[in-house]
Amino acid sequence: MSGVVGMIEILQHTHLDDDQQRMLDTIHRSSLALLGILNDILDYSESGADTLDVEHIPMQLLE
Repeated sequence: MSGVVGMIEILQHTHLDDDQQRMLDTIHRSSLALLGILNDILDYSESGADTLDVEHIPMQLLE
């Protein structure tokens, strides 16, 4: 998915008409959203497989 996002970003630097640019921007936003979802699924699956390390850090909520 990162390769798709990278190729879209390269394509955005080419000469495109307004309609093409609008469509490419939509594809770019959608691919970033999908990449985020995939990363969330991977994180969730790691937590279910007990391979995710959780770090406990003390903090002051009022700060």
